[in-house]
Amino acid sequence: MYANSDGVLIHEKNSNSYMLTTESVDLAKKLIENLPKKDLFVIHQNEMFDLVKDRFGYKNYFECKQTAYLKNTPPKLDYEIEIRLLEDKNKDLVKENYKSMDEGFDYTSFLIDEKCMWGAFDKDTLMGFIGVHSEGSMGLLEVLPEHRNKGVAQALQNYLIDYMLKKEWIPFGQVFIENDKSLNLQNKLGLEISKESIFWLY
Repeated sequence: MYANSDGVLIHEKNSNSYMLTTESVDLAKKLIENLPKKDLFVIHQNEMFDLVKDRFGYKNYFECKQTAYLKNTPPKLDYEIEIRLLEDKNKDLVKENYKSMDEGFDYTSFLIDEKCMWGAFDKDTLMGFIGVHSEGSMGLLEVLPEHRNKGVAQALQNYLIDYMLKKEWIPFGQVFIENDKSLNLQNKLGLEISKESIFWLY
């Protein structure tokens, strides 16, 4: 919607979200002045938080660090865990273990139907899962409690990084600032982590 050296505004249609980065409060005011409200709004500068929140009346938000895998080859792991696309029969268990922002929409079932979620399996037992969010980021990573500390999270994210690289995408995601375990995993797998936070408002 706008792209110049002083800022960028995107309407990302798959997730029905706006994404804004600019150092100029005046430009931000101008860009959002006549925008209709969307489900999500992502901002990359803390100074824009109150401006966007008040303009659209968003009630909720979360603060994240942006992560990106900027190498050409996936990280190597020393063990193998079977990872495959999730199916209809996995939907209920996934839904029980992942809380969506939109409680009125069965987000994980939608992503499973779109073939955007994978599970780590021990035979037919689902140990954990990961997926690609609507706007293209890695996420939804969850390991069921009885299968933690077995390398499942690493295997899942490594698999997804490899999948995205094969499609010539840049693997990226966001991690809640208080999620030290996930931030440590990103470091271990060689992802770059932003110094500044980004904010999702909804």
